[in-house]
Amino acid sequence: MEFVVNESLENSRLKELCEGRKQAQSPEEKKQATSAFLREVILNARFLSIVELSQPPVRTNDGRLSLPEGASIGFAMLDTEEGGQYYPVFTDWDEVNRWPGLKDAHPQTMILSFDDYAAMIAGKQEAAGLVINPFGDSFAIDREGIETLQDKKQLLITGQARHRVGKDTPILLGDPDVYPVEMINAICDRVCMNPNIHALWMRVMERDEEESYLIVADYTGSQEVVFSQIAEAAIPFLGRMYIDLLPLSDPFAREAVEHTYPFYEAES
Repeated sequence: MEFVVNESLENSRLKELCEGRKQAQSPEEKKQATSAFLREVILNARFLSIVELSQPPVRTNDGRLSLPEGASIGFAMLDTEEGGQYYPVFTDWDEVNRWPGLKDAHPQTMILSFDDYAAMIAGKQEAAGLVINPFGDSFAIDREGIETLQDKKQLLITGQARHRVGKDTPILLGDPDVYPVEMINAICDRVCMNPNIHALWMRVMERDEEESYLIVADYTGSQEVVFSQIAEAAIPFLGRMYIDLLPLSDPFAREAVEHTYPFYEAES
């Protein structure tokens, strides 16, 4: 975790997406705008946190102020009515200055990423989540939401977001009770532009009483490209579901889709 203290921050793209959320009218527009906003949060955005430092920051060779080794850090927290605590995080100094009583107080700040906050929340039992711009157009993400977004980030980067299960964990395969039509249509619309994707199948897997989608792909070329395209199309429709992507060459994948029909086949 690399801390940068008392630096300016703009997040212009994130603020554009935040405005897009406010302007969205229909439920579908709001869903897509929120998905784009959260994608920027987990992949690119950085945030200001208000902190208390046991030692003053020092100037590094590149001219930045950084925390001395061994210094301790205290992060500001906001209490909820339910008794939990949220990390308040800010897109820029204008949002920091919305905090009542802090505008003229010159607080110390640090710049952190989504991954930094996810690690902090995982290691702090009383932390219930984080809230972006709590005194402006706020957006709260609870602990469970943080974990879901971590999986979605992993899916975007690697093409897979897997449950951690033991090798002896039984896996049940079946068809979804409610077919995810919107997700399937979005995937088909995306992959039809890639001539290297020949066919796709979908099953539902149940492990440890949790369900996830399994998408099996018959393709040539780069697995990273193929899986990333499928993942990007699927993510806005996953909610709290997980997804696994496997090539048809995988023995488990072949067995999983045996005697089933693909939901997508490229035109010959």
